[in-house]
Amino acid sequence: MTFTDAPDLHPHPVCASLQLLFWLTFRPSAWRAYMQRLSSEEEADISLLHLTRTQRTAARPLLLTLIASPLLATLIIILLSWLVGGERLGLLNPEVVITITHLFTATGAIVITLTICGGIFVGWGMVVSLLLVTILALAWQQLSALPLFQASPDLLNYVSRIAGVGFASGVIASVSISVSSGGRQRYEIRQQLGAVIVGIFVSGVILGAGLGLALVLSRGTAGEVISGQANHIAGIVPLGLSAGIALGIGFVIVTRLPARRSRKNILTGIAFALLVILTFLLAANIPKIYRNFPVGVGTGILFSVMYIFPFQLARRLAGVWAGAAAGAIGCGSLYALALIATGNHNPLTLLLSGILSSIIGLSFSFWRPLLFYPFAMAWNTLIFYLDRQRPPDAPRLLHWHSAFWDEQQRLPLYGLDNYLVWIATPDPATAKTAMAYLTTGHQRWAAQAASIELEARRMESCTTVAEIAGIHKHLGSEYLSESSTPVFASFKHLSQDTQAALNQTIRYHQRLTLHEIAHRLELLSHELQRSNNLYATRFFPIALRWQQIITTHAHELTRQVDHQQEIDNPYIFGVPLTAQQHIFVGRTDISRRIEQQILDQRHPPLFLDGQRRMGKTSLLHNLGRLLPNAIVPLYVDGQGLAGCQNYADLLYNAIWQMRRSAMQHRRLTLPDLARDSLADKPFPAFNDWLRQVEDILAQENQAVGLLIFDEFEALDAILRQRGLDETAIMNLLRHLIQHRPTFRLLFASSHPLEMFDHWASYLINTQVLHLSYLQEPAVRQLVERPIPRFGLHYAPAASDYICHLTRGHPHLVQLLCYEIVNAKNEQPVTERFVAGISDIETAVARALKSGRFFFVDIERNQVGQHGLNVLRFLAGQSATGPLPLDTLRQQFGTSVDATLHQLQQRELIEPNGAAYQFQVEMIRRWFA
Repeated sequence: MTFTDAPDLHPHPVCASLQLLFWLTFRPSAWRAYMQRLSSEEEADISLLHLTRTQRTAARPLLLTLIASPLLATLIIILLSWLVGGERLGLLNPEVVITITHLFTATGAIVITLTICGGIFVGWGMVVSLLLVTILALAWQQLSALPLFQASPDLLNYVSRIAGVGFASGVIASVSISVSSGGRQRYEIRQQLGAVIVGIFVSGVILGAGLGLALVLSRGTAGEVISGQANHIAGIVPLGLSAGIALGIGFVIVTRLPARRSRKNILTGIAFALLVILTFLLAANIPKIYRNFPVGVGTGILFSVMYIFPFQLARRLAGVWAGAAAGAIGCGSLYALALIATGNHNPLTLLLSGILSSIIGLSFSFWRPLLFYPFAMAWNTLIFYLDRQRPPDAPRLLHWHSAFWDEQQRLPLYGLDNYLVWIATPDPATAKTAMAYLTTGHQRWAAQAASIELEARRMESCTTVAEIAGIHKHLGSEYLSESSTPVFASFKHLSQDTQAALNQTIRYHQRLTLHEIAHRLELLSHELQRSNNLYATRFFPIALRWQQIITTHAHELTRQVDHQQEIDNPYIFGVPLTAQQHIFVGRTDISRRIEQQILDQRHPPLFLDGQRRMGKTSLLHNLGRLLPNAIVPLYVDGQGLAGCQNYADLLYNAIWQMRRSAMQHRRLTLPDLARDSLADKPFPAFNDWLRQVEDILAQENQAVGLLIFDEFEALDAILRQRGLDETAIMNLLRHLIQHRPTFRLLFASSHPLEMFDHWASYLINTQVLHLSYLQEPAVRQLVERPIPRFGLHYAPAASDYICHLTRGHPHLVQLLCYEIVNAKNEQPVTERFVAGISDIETAVARALKSGRFFFVDIERNQVGQHGLNVLRFLAGQSATGPLPLDTLRQQFGTSVDATLHQLQQRELIEPNGAAYQFQVEMIRRWFA
């Protein structure tokens, strides 16, 4: 597939060679992938010296290109020289032939030496850099006509040579950075600067050594050797041996190889040293016109040594950026020192030329994309135009877009997002693969923009409530931008809530939920209208459209209910009641006690306990409307913390829930806290967040924050299961109680406080509030007037009978009334609107089946086997009245006393004189 960092290599050697050259310049990650397939080494700078025979066979296209690259570079130099020089540079001109011969041999020696000793990509980088050096040299040639250089033509010659060497080494270094980092990896600027400083230091040390050598040999034959005028072997030997020593010892230092390979490195260095000596010996004893061939070989090897040694040494010390800086600056500057040693030229001019040209070459990967940007934009526009003219079933041209072959382009390629959106219609698979590829590179913005637009169009295409309810399964692409994520999260939650509404079997609950969703969509549209979010304008009409669709559907449900004369069924059982569900009744006594304790100057922590399904969570959800506005509920569900693995997860989740609670109950926006801020020191970060909340509450007329921990036993279990030190949480809570008077604590649990003895010293003076059954007036209101204009009426004795069966247990009242309304809606219209005793008995049978999980929880989780046996016996024997204690003792022995005490604590049974009976008749019927 084209959209990959590891494309296939062309089977033809010539095409494969050009493809590899293209990868090195434009797609370093593809080069890296190719080299990793070639060798088991993780790094991409594989030396030919260490390739096995099998690996060398697999690298045949690579080796062919290395051989052909000097010829390619020379041919391009000839062409450019002819175009620039015109008739003055005829091909038969002896000076041109000498220059070309010298360049060809030097290029070949550099490429081969760098490839064998330094790494394959270093040699390939030289191929690219020499072509660019040619252009630079020709530009210098045109400058020779300027008056500035008429007085000293040799200075221009030397400066151009130094600049060419520095520029070439800089380009090699830049390419090596791209390849070694995978092409797409982004470095922090601090790492880059630190590594470059190390590289400059290493190159400075080597420059100092080179300067000393240059001073020693500046008046000797070494200068003649370097300048190509060698006639004495005395200057050749130290120069060649220094090259061999640098290669051999350098590789021993910088490579982590066995001793066998270290010996191979030393032998290689000696071989190159002898080759340098032989080439300069040959050059000293042949006519000048033929001397450039061996001198080119020798200077090529010397150039390679000047680059490889500082590059490898600094890279091993501080990474590829350090090696790049050391290799580029060291190479250009050492060459400048060598030229300084040959004559009386201005050292500062030559050194600055080497350093500046090295820096320019080092930034090749940064300015090359800028230089190519106008051409890339024109090319991309042409590709998009041609693709739109092709037939729908024709192959797409997207892979020719520069975003997929020039991965170093940092500037945004405008129009790419529109291209991706367009192509998603005829070829969605290609669009998806292309966006996945782009998300790892510099054009990630295009994948994000296209993904956002495609998601918006998908949401925009919804025409029914069912489509809105199902769209959440397709929302939330991993390519979304950070700024768009909250918007998509809002729409996704609305879609999920719409799905939950449609899953309701009772149309009243559907209407209630859909109206609430429509209201939230209205708020969202207002928020988008005022927001400066980049995508607010795009999603504003979608929110309005969804609101209209859902509102219309809710009105249609109302019309159907009215037409069929169906009784609204507002009852809910099994889930907590929220503030939006208007059937929450009673509990004014307990809410008044909570308010009194909160306003108490001692501000003691509160502990709310009660049976399961007794309505604790429903009460906590409704505290926002039961308590004064000066009290801000900050609700945390203990079960919602179940997935937390550490303190940071625990506190981040708690903060998220508290922020949502403040917004729901008081429309109060609390500050956010990034998860990363909690990673190192979670508790200090959490305390800082609490201080910010205190400041906000102080601005809200000295408001009080009520921290509510529901399902407190779940928090206790999480700390134990995750192996977390619960003392840290206890200290945090104690600090809140003692030093943060702006906050109050309320814990809720189905277990009594005695079960949390290990928290006792931290929750001093805790006030216990017990939640029990609803009082009879509240039960009658829930039965007879759960909502305004309730359509069902009860016979005089029917309401009393419901109170008797349920004793005001909120869960059982809701369950039984739910089944009563369902049963009445199944009756003819003439019998539908009045409920009697017989209707209630029918509903009881149905409720024992539909609500079985409530009763099973009592059997399996609240009593042991002995208690279960007692309950079953008591249920069967006490249908007409309480069962005497003596009868129970005869059946189970005196040990039954402890079991009876436990069952009383669970509020399942109660004493009646010297007898016992079930507290709730419906629970007795289940066990009977």
